[in-house]
Amino acid sequence: VENRKLRNLANKYKIAFNEVALIFRRVSYDYADLEEFLKRKDAKLLWTEEEDGDLLENNHTAIKYLKILKGEDRVQKRMNYLMGNL
Repeated sequence: VENRKLRNLANKYKIAFNEVALIFRRVSYDYADLEEFLKRKDAKLLWTEEEDGDLLENNHTAIKYLKILKGEDRVQKRMNYLMGNL
């Protein structure tokens, strides 16, 4: 089912399946955020390795900034994803 959804989105937005799969990981495996990114190309929906590192290290200053930039819900969702709680 997951691959079918990703393939459908890849076809819909004319993007290679592998690229969609990589983006999917960078949006914490959230289909709504994936499609939103594919529609609007809003970079704040994507997570970088540096941001992931800040979350994993519990960098309070960075986390505070990320909550302002990306929203508290997305930060919590990403932390859950990184900790394997999704």
